[in-house]
Amino acid sequence: RSREAKSRERLVHFRPTALQEMIFTRALFGLRRELFPLEEWIEKSDREAAIDPDLPIIDAHHHLFDARTHDKGWPVSSLMITILYKLHPRLLTKLMCKTQDDAIIRTFSTMLPAVVPYMENGMLRDIENVQDQGDWPISQKEMEGDDSLPAHNIVGTVYIESGWLDPSAKSVAMEAVPEVAMAYQVAQSTGNRLCAGIVGHVPLSEGADAVRPALQAMIDDNPNFCGVRDQLAF
Repeated sequence: RSREAKSRERLVHFRPTALQEMIFTRALFGLRRELFPLEEWIEKSDREAAIDPDLPIIDAHHHLFDARTHDKGWPVSSLMITILYKLHPRLLTKLMCKTQDDAIIRTFSTMLPAVVPYMENGMLRDIENVQDQGDWPISQKEMEGDDSLPAHNIVGTVYIESGWLDPSAKSVAMEAVPEVAMAYQVAQSTGNRLCAGIVGHVPLSEGADAVRPALQAMIDDNPNFCGVRDQLAF
């Protein structure tokens, strides 16, 4: 077997011991969760006030990630991802980096944005130009508080597929169908401010007969579905 295959196997079966949990977690001492490298970089960056906060804007390309719940065929189990998210995000990032193709690392760096949970609450914080980061719902107090700067007037967004690979799918063509459903749930929870348009993925090289059921499922169940992206870069 290749070294990469052996590395993947070790990661899948890795489980932290009780001692490791005691060492890694900060919650035991009432401290803030350890940040991912990307979160640390963001915290060190300067925020800026929007130049024209009244100008209506459509964000035409964005992604959402949560490796804890979005099963994309990760080389690390969802339980392992959830544990390390709470105990040692930096270690989780390193483990995931070891299993990625060089092209992915060159493009997105070792910070691996897809490993850092970034769903509707995190995106709304960015849109509202609120300093704090987190998974919990954004409050009116946060949006109007002292830490809030004038924000861009994002009135809607378009979600772009981000490589969903559901390992339980009945066929290759159906692997990305759950991603469109996830994005539509976000649209519903935000009153269509986020994911007002959804661009999904089907592997067009599989042929018309193979992808037709996937496209039909996306169209029938997700009114915001509006297009397909089949990447060539990777």
